[in-house]
Amino acid sequence: PSLPGFPLGVTGGSFSNSFNLLDAAAYNPAFVAANGGTAASARDALFNGLLAGGSYFNIHPQAFPGGEIRAQLTRVPEPSTWAIR
Repeated sequence: PSLPGFPLGVTGGSFSNSFNLLDAAAYNPAFVAANGGTAASARDALFNGLLAGGSYFNIHPQAFPGGEIRAQLTRVPEPSTWAIR
């Protein structure tokens, strides 16, 4: 499956979007099924993976169905929550 709004069939460019993590369409159905069967439980599993450093994003193009681009996801705090001294 692909993320909602993710461009298909392109060979370059950028993609920027926000996702509703309570929408099952934001996840691979197998991930949802393996983590409680709901979007809320999938979101919790994603957050727990982020906290543990084990969440990643993998792009599987037709030319490389096993995956071509993989990136670890990390938490980035909201800038306003940081105390600057």
